[in-house]
Amino acid sequence: MSILGPIIVEPGTFDLLNLGDVAMLQVALCRLHAAMPTAELRVLTHDADSLAAHCPEALPLSANDRREWFAERFFLGRVHDFLPARASRRLVDAQQSMRRKHPKLMSSAMQLRTRVHRSRWEGMRVFLDLMTRASMVVIAGQHTIADAFRMRAQMLLETLEFALQRDIPTIMLGQGIGPLTDRALLARAREVLPSVRMIGVREPHVGPPVLRALGVVDTRIIVTGDDAVAPAFAASPGATRESLGISLRVTPVAGVAADVVDRMQPVLHDFARAHDVAMIPLPSAYHGVAADEVTLRRLLAGEPAVAGIEWNPRTVSALIAQVGRCRIVVAGAYHVAVFALSQGIPVVAVASSHYYRSKYDGLETLFGAGCETVMLDDPMLEPHLRDAMERAWESADDLRPRLLEAAERQVRWGEAAFARALDLFPPTQARPRAG
Repeated sequence: MSILGPIIVEPGTFDLLNLGDVAMLQVALCRLHAAMPTAELRVLTHDADSLAAHCPEALPLSANDRREWFAERFFLGRVHDFLPARASRRLVDAQQSMRRKHPKLMSSAMQLRTRVHRSRWEGMRVFLDLMTRASMVVIAGQHTIADAFRMRAQMLLETLEFALQRDIPTIMLGQGIGPLTDRALLARAREVLPSVRMIGVREPHVGPPVLRALGVVDTRIIVTGDDAVAPAFAASPGATRESLGISLRVTPVAGVAADVVDRMQPVLHDFARAHDVAMIPLPSAYHGVAADEVTLRRLLAGEPAVAGIEWNPRTVSALIAQVGRCRIVVAGAYHVAVFALSQGIPVVAVASSHYYRSKYDGLETLFGAGCETVMLDDPMLEPHLRDAMERAWESADDLRPRLLEAAERQVRWGEAAFARALDLFPPTQARPRAG
């Protein structure tokens, strides 16, 4: 396929500090690059250096400049704080309508607004130019269209609508969808998502019904599994599967409070001693409140260090290899569970929030008996966690072939969905320069 304009890729992570999101981005870019080796791949990011390290085939596009372009309060800023809520909303709606219907006029007005901040306008101008010339907009694997990420989801939908209004092809890959109840977000999703050419969803039972309720027709929905399955499944022949892997995500989105560490710690330590195995930390996120390493150092405190184990693996391949050393994994981070199951390793998932529970429900659907979820707010957490770990440990060898078969099936789904997405587009996509 010949692509003359840039391909704009929206990743699940702008700072590239969540290795699960990085894995999905790498898979999307690898497939795009293999299909269109001369295409200019532009990835929205906050960190150009990290993008170059993880995805050398891609070029950066400032996510901050995108945010500036779509900012609801761009013109009046803090003045909105002093206006009645209804008046503020009307002004925002008028500004957004002008941006959608008259982008050139809006561009001129925004340039005047930033005349004393030339660098600020220059960044927005670059974003607008690349978006206007784009041959395709690709939403890489993520779980953004959900109440838990309302503001980020609104920005994603604005970006899709910008492309759709200019007849720029759009596809979404490996998406988690929902829970979705926020009225404003539902309204925007109904306006935008039915026009997206193809939406690949991770699992069959939650995402597709939500999309149908939003007006997306079945022919545009395809179940793919999670794109991060592919690199983990590829690494499965090298897995040694000997130890006890541990991950835990203590964040408001996960609904996990810090005191959970005190409840889980004795269960994990007693289990490791009873089976005479090492506990291996599996941190997958390093940003903001999601500092997995800090949580895991508390959770594993007092246990001897394991040779060759990193407390802060900074690449997808390093984390996957670390997961591969485990016979079972207790997973409080979704993509750690994906990396384990895809290598034939049973998972005991721990969750508190509805958002995380829905993610693990999807994995249970796709992988079957090898994934069991224990709720952290369960008054009987300790015995239920211990029993689930024992079941996983005893059945690990029997479960392995079925888990690997499920992983391989999802890899095929993802590859077929990507091929189908490319078939939707003409052989050559070229866009004029903004002007």
